[in-house]
Amino acid sequence: MTKTSGLLEPIPPHVATREQFRAALLTIPRGQSQAVVARALDILQFQYRANDKTITTTELANALDYATYNFANRVYGEVGKLVAEALNVTPPRRRNGRYMYWSVLSTGDPELKEDEHFRWVMRKELAEALESLPWACGPLPAARDGPRGSSRHPAPEPRHHTGPE
Repeated sequence: MTKTSGLLEPIPPHVATREQFRAALLTIPRGQSQAVVARALDILQFQYRANDKTITTTELANALDYATYNFANRVYGEVGKLVAEALNVTPPRRRNGRYMYWSVLSTGDPELKEDEHFRWVMRKELAEALESLPWACGPLPAARDGPRGSSRHPAPEPRHHTGPE
């Protein structure tokens, strides 16, 4: 049996160039708290370092000490929304009208077997942009204004729903 994602619009094969992603990543800190920026970096670095740059929400939740995969899913979508806004792109929508901000960062398999987890595959251009930034592939920046996000230190409430359901 296959699960379907309820896509209204297809996931685009291309969102931005390496240079556009790089510029977007450099503009994200403007107007965001250090905690939000640190959380975004944690997520992007974790996925960049993952085997084939591919992760599931469960892996993300476990690696970054989030209480649930639902929280990891939401935060991943929030990072995608930050990047989408910096790129000035509109991601595809589900049939219910919700935007799939995660698709700015990754592609994935919209149809899964019942026992499979959705896998986010980092976009090649995003990975290349991260490689061009001095902090992207090295250790996380030391300066932070609080612990990284978790259920104990949640991300700010999003204005709109983000990420896959």
